[in-house]
Amino acid sequence: MNTKITNPFVLKTIVWDEEDQRFCSPDRKSFVWGTDIVKSICTQDPKCPDDDIRDECTCGLYGSPNWQAIDEYFRYPNSVMALMKCYNVLNIWTAPWDIPNCYVTRTWGMRVAHIVKPDVMKDRGNMAQRYTSAVWAADYYNARVLDLAVINQIIKISWNEVCKIDPFAKLEGDKNG
Repeated sequence: MNTKITNPFVLKTIVWDEEDQRFCSPDRKSFVWGTDIVKSICTQDPKCPDDDIRDECTCGLYGSPNWQAIDEYFRYPNSVMALMKCYNVLNIWTAPWDIPNCYVTRTWGMRVAHIVKPDVMKDRGNMAQRYTSAVWAADYYNARVLDLAVINQIIKISWNEVCKIDPFAKLEGDKNG
């Protein structure tokens, strides 16, 4: 499915960069997550328009309504899972076969709305560091730290209203879930 919609919420992992004292993408320290709407940066030639993503381009900001799809980025001890509001166009796909019953998304812009309480990462190392990073993120983004159950309700409501999709329902035809 490749549906273009606007303004639902998704999850994204960001990480505290101790050296530079800022939040950035886990695998790309140069990509900083500021406090305003963060926009996609296209590196293709020709570049995508400032407020859009061409279907054939790989630029965009990626996320998911399902935390299992961003699980791989929890390996960093100072990772923070954030609830992001999406801006402009949003593409939705079903996740690869190894992440059953999940969606992945790509959008032109995102802004941190809330921080997910790090309990979902409890088997991933130093919880004291994770809670510290979550508190720093909440302070930096003027956001609340909320339980995953509350975050999931926000996501579900936004997807039902905007996309007419239940992001937590078993996907039809998914043999892995």
